[in-house]
Amino acid sequence: MTRQQILGVIGLWTLILPFLGFPNDWKLNMVALNGLIILILYWKMRKESQAISIKTKNHGAGFVENSIAEKPNQANTEE
Repeated sequence: MTRQQILGVIGLWTLILPFLGFPNDWKLNMVALNGLIILILYWKMRKESQAISIKTKNHGAGFVENSIAEKPNQANTEE
């Protein structure tokens, strides 16, 4: 399973958890565990995303302004 699929399953589990009839202490512990798992998966996905963006980052100029090319010294060519 990919991390995105795991997050989807945990989200669904968290959605139906209050309606399953577990005692309140169990629900509290399961919700806390879900939160911890989501946090860990988020952290791992963010690190991977940052690593990919660093590898593919363009180290060139971010903005290049268009300029009109100057013609060679026409003033000096007058005779």
